Amino acid sequence: MLAHIRAWSSSTFAKIIVALIILAFVLIAYAGSLVFRGSGATETVATVGDQVLQRQYLEASVRQLVGQYAQIPGSEIKTMADFEERDPTQQVVNNFVESAMWPQQADAMGIEASDADVRDAIVRDPRFQRQDGSFNEALYQTFALNNNPEAYAAQLASQVIGRKIRGLPLAEDFTLPQGWSDPIAAYLSEKRAAVGFIMPESAAGEVAITDELLQAYLTENQDDFMWPELRSAEVIAFSAEDVYQRYEVEEERVVALFERRKDDAAHPETRVIEQISVESLAAAQGYVERLRAGEQWPAIAFEATQAAPLNLGDVSADKLDPALAEVAFAASEPGILDPVEGAEGATIMRVISITPAVEPTLEAMREELEKELKIVVAKRNLFDLSQELDFKLGDGLSLVDAAKAMDLPLVSLTSVDRSGRDKSGTRPSEIASNAGIMAAIFNAKLDDETIVSTDESLSYVVDVTQIEAPAAKTFEEARTQVMLAYTQAERMKALTAQVDALKARVASGEITMEQAAQEAGAELLVQTANTRDGYISAASFFRDRSQSIFAADGADALVSDDSQGQVALIQITEIEAGDPSAPSQAAEQTLQLMSNSWQTDLADAYKQAVRDNGGYRIINRVVNDARESIAIELGLQ
Repeated sequence: MLAHIRAWSSSTFAKIIVALIILAFVLIAYAGSLVFRGSGATETVATVGDQVLQRQYLEASVRQLVGQYAQIPGSEIKTMADFEERDPTQQVVNNFVESAMWPQQADAMGIEASDADVRDAIVRDPRFQRQDGSFNEALYQTFALNNNPEAYAAQLASQVIGRKIRGLPLAEDFTLPQGWSDPIAAYLSEKRAAVGFIMPESAAGEVAITDELLQAYLTENQDDFMWPELRSAEVIAFSAEDVYQRYEVEEERVVALFERRKDDAAHPETRVIEQISVESLAAAQGYVERLRAGEQWPAIAFEATQAAPLNLGDVSADKLDPALAEVAFAASEPGILDPVEGAEGATIMRVISITPAVEPTLEAMREELEKELKIVVAKRNLFDLSQELDFKLGDGLSLVDAAKAMDLPLVSLTSVDRSGRDKSGTRPSEIASNAGIMAAIFNAKLDDETIVSTDESLSYVVDVTQIEAPAAKTFEEARTQVMLAYTQAERMKALTAQVDALKARVASGEITMEQAAQEAGAELLVQTANTRDGYISAASFFRDRSQSIFAADGADALVSDDSQGQVALIQITEIEAGDPSAPSQAAEQTLQLMSNSWQTDLADAYKQAVRDNGGYRIINRVVNDARESIAIELGLQ
């Protein structure tokens, strides 16, 4: 059977069907609870072929999604209202469409899950196995009595067919089905042209500010002016660099390290030198006399060479021509040197600075060498030191007393947020910028002393002494923030009102966009027709508002946009519909992703390719369009 499938899968029809089947696995997890053959007594909300989605199962599945999200650690989803932005109904409907499509396509390919296949999958289900691995028939029958055994069997059948499909080879000439390639190409090749302008901020006029107005604004928007949870804690934090001085190292190790490092520490005498090359020694001597008489070095260099003097940098004698080095390093102090004659003329040199040679000695390097060796010892002993601290804390010592007893650094943090900043917005200590320490403080319970981390780099203990729940800022605490927010809100309100008035006049034909820009005292900007991808390299005005431009409904549509902290008016002047047959880099990349991994889901590969080719914010809309275009039949009531 499988050999027949592999041979048949090389046909064009088979390739398209395979792609459709891969697509169907996007949300297969809920297929068993959604798909029922024939009609039911309750309201039908979607139909694909002979399979229907009933409202009672739609609502139950949505509740199931909410419950699953609520179990995610850190999830803020507690009620259906919290879930609205995730559009759970659309998720369930998409799942139904895809899970209902693939059995029909599998039938067309001759791929099936036999009763024996399904029975084998049931026997292998770990939920129905005894400890010795044998099948517990009684446990399965109990499960069947309390659940829908037909739906469970259908889900197992889909998994069996999925495993069979994944065994098919991917042909080299495999292409995306039109249901995917056409929407991708049309979406990416659509072009739009637009004109627009930004309403100048000066048009908002002066904003009246009184304490009464600010207080009212704070009351209306108190949630925007809150102190986050704040915590106070005592912290002992130490690294090897903090405790290395308590250790000693043998003199032999210091001497051995010195012998290894002394050559690297030694430096010959160096000098910063500039030079001017002239044609003859006589000319060079004349220039030297003028320089020593007070004329400027750059001026002489330009006269002699029509260029600036050549800077040789900070060089040692071995980096120079021997004849030049002999003169340059004979001088006892910086200054103009006697010229040096060479085969092609003469050279005048100026020594700018002198760095004496460094001859390292053990005593000069001792402090640095001992510190390096002691830090190595301290790193090895960091864990033991942490354990000693843990024992003292276990014996009942406070963090403060333990720090004194062990001579360890103690830091008190008072009313800091998760980023380590206090109410003034500053970090009171360097350790407050350590993400691990701050996470430990905000994960610890009140008065819970725990050694949170001990490794080769850092050990720390936190003792949370106070927890302040999120609280509203008082008027005085929030006054500066409120003033800025209120001023901006009032300016935006005034600018929006003016843009809306101009928008209405343009829409009625009273004035043109050019006249509207003139009345606003703004420059009318023009964007020629371009694709979404092309807008990435457009002027910032259009690039930042491309989402609004491509979301506008039809040519001549007017869009007011208040993004980027500005208020703008935009008119769509031209729309060129996308070409479904246009070559699509995203489509090609989708195929490439799939060819690299046969088990890559078509929808996932497509989404990733679109993200890689522009990072569009409305990918889901295109994905939904593609799903609908390949659905056999879909009716929503």
